[in-house]
Amino acid sequence: SGLPMTVTGFGTSMNLHANAEPPAVIFDLLKRDAALQELVYLGLLARGVYIAFRGMVNVGLAHTDDQLARGLDALDDTLAELDQLAG
Repeated sequence: SGLPMTVTGFGTSMNLHANAEPPAVIFDLLKRDAALQELVYLGLLARGVYIAFRGMVNVGLAHTDDQLARGLDALDDTLAELDQLAG
């Protein structure tokens, strides 16, 4: 996608950021595209995938491969739809 989205974190916790570059310091979070961040949250929610409004995603051993694939597919679909709308 051509949208300014990055992912930070490792292990079971990660964050989706509506920034072209991963935040290096806390103040970088103020530069995010708040509208895009909200649209990604709402797009995932509409597809049955809940993440925290601020973009935090947690996965664990209880998640099945199918659930993880569904989450990734929902993210792909959401970003593709938003990218098309941004045209």
